[in-house]
Amino acid sequence: MGGFAVLKILYVEISIVGIVILLAIRFYLRKREYTEELDKRTFKWLIWSDILILIFDAVTWILDGMIFPYSGELLLVSMMIYYCLVPLPSLFWLLYTDVKLHADQRRLKKLLALYSIPCVVSTILVLTTLKTGWIFTISADGIYYRGPYMAVIVLLTYVYLGGALVMAVKARCGEQNTDRIKVCRYLIFFPIPTIILSFVQVELYGVTLIWICMAVSLLIIFLNVQSEQISKDTLTGLLNRGYLDSYLDRILTTSKGKPEVRARYFAMIVDMDDFKQVNDTFGHVEGDKLLVAAASLIRQSCCPDDVVTRMGGDEFLIIGQRDKPEAVQRLMDEILDNVRLYNENSNESYRMCMSLGFAMLDKQIKRPDQFITAADINMYRNKEEKKANN
Repeated sequence: MGGFAVLKILYVEISIVGIVILLAIRFYLRKREYTEELDKRTFKWLIWSDILILIFDAVTWILDGMIFPYSGELLLVSMMIYYCLVPLPSLFWLLYTDVKLHADQRRLKKLLALYSIPCVVSTILVLTTLKTGWIFTISADGIYYRGPYMAVIVLLTYVYLGGALVMAVKARCGEQNTDRIKVCRYLIFFPIPTIILSFVQVELYGVTLIWICMAVSLLIIFLNVQSEQISKDTLTGLLNRGYLDSYLDRILTTSKGKPEVRARYFAMIVDMDDFKQVNDTFGHVEGDKLLVAAASLIRQSCCPDDVVTRMGGDEFLIIGQRDKPEAVQRLMDEILDNVRLYNENSNESYRMCMSLGFAMLDKQIKRPDQFITAADINMYRNKEEKKANN
């Protein structure tokens, strides 16, 4: 078996591995698709576009140099489809980056025509290569050769990958929210290996690693996102009790023997008043809407570094750092002010009501449950005071 035949088998096997990886991701996501948010749809398109390219990459490797009836025509059609597909994963990555950073469908619709320009130019170049030979040619003996302007197709993909990278870096530089910083990090990570390997692929004829690299990058991002989702409450998007327990253990361990550090930490319990009545009167759907609104309001009231969790049911817990208890009191007042504004602007038949209480991490607290209990006691004191005043 000649060296070219071995190389052909190797790249076909690599393409198959990439296809299997991406199909596994796709079918996993399909089982868990309860909603069709734009970012999920865009990520799905990204996966399918890379799968299609890997398929046609394998097909062109198989057909290259083979002689049988219509083999040249099949290779020509396969190469044209392949090159037409080349910009699509990069385009979908740019769209995905835009959606994750801005979450604005109207903005995306306005920019879609602009975003499509490199893809349209690339397609025109590929379609005209039948006459010009600019992108590739197929010899009489059925062998593929690069055209003089094949690198233009690669450069057009750099427009998308570079644009997504600049967008993510710019967002990271101005971001303070911890969760958003994590999103920016993986958005920055994705294009870099792909750009580097595309340079290698252009310089070293016969090397085809960019698409398997993209598949592996998507797998890493998928695993990273899934890891984060394990720590998230599915209804509100806040961190869940599992994350809270590990975070409190970490705080108590790292602040041990450091009274000046411990003194800055606070725990604040937020409990929804009359939530059961809302559920019983208006139904669980409305109750869920109220919880989501409350979670959003609390998150917006807090500092970017505050850890906001849903403990379960209608209770939330905020862990953060402030110089003095008066600063924590100001946060509590801000949450209540935002609740008042919510009720003034709401058209719902029910009102959002909360009881709050906080505790500082003093030296007597040795375990996470003691920290939570201290805040819980003050929250119930607040609840009882409200009842007494009514």
